[in-house]
Amino acid sequence: MSEDITTNAHARLRTIYILYVFCLFIPMLLPDMGMWWIVLLPFFLAYRARKNTVGTIYESHAEWVFLTFAYPFVGGMALTVPLILILGNLLSSSEAGILIFLIGGVVIVIWTFYRIIKGIVYMYRRQPIARPRKLF
Repeated sequence: MSEDITTNAHARLRTIYILYVFCLFIPMLLPDMGMWWIVLLPFFLAYRARKNTVGTIYESHAEWVFLTFAYPFVGGMALTVPLILILGNLLSSSEAGILIFLIGGVVIVIWTFYRIIKGIVYMYRRQPIARPRKLF
């Protein structure tokens, strides 16, 4: 029974990791298609996987992949709103503002790929992630 749960958790998390990789590219490849919402799919799947992986080595993976989306989403909102309120005119009317948001987006995408690759490597080694709440 426990082996079935572990196998199921492994397959589910593998699917979530693969979806995350594809979902990072879909909005970039199809920006006019309104596909930005697709990045929420692995987030919700990871949220649901958290309760199904309790007690397995994949519990830390479910937390890891869930927080891979949650950290940049919450952090981005926490930083974007004050930047717009405080530096609104500067950011909206100059190339500096566009550059700041572009650099921030690139950093978030690189960080997300790092977390996804690290998670996949640990998952295929069948090792839990030691501290899933850490940023790195």
